[in-house]
Amino acid sequence: MSAEYGAREEEWRLHRNHEVMSALGPRRWYTHPNKMTDAQPFSSLTLEEQLVLLMRALVGAA
Repeated sequence: MSAEYGAREEEWRLHRNHEVMSALGPRRWYTHPNKMTDAQPFSSLTLEEQLVLLMRALVGAA
């Protein structure tokens, strides 16, 4: 693997990481968000809810 290829892959991975993390924000939790859900920390969700959000973020689903 060349250094250039490795740098491009690292850049893509960082971009994808930011993309997924931004998709885990409160605005993505519910179809119709409100002030109460916007203030709720991700860690306060159940494990099942967290997994669903992570899966949705990974596939780019809204």
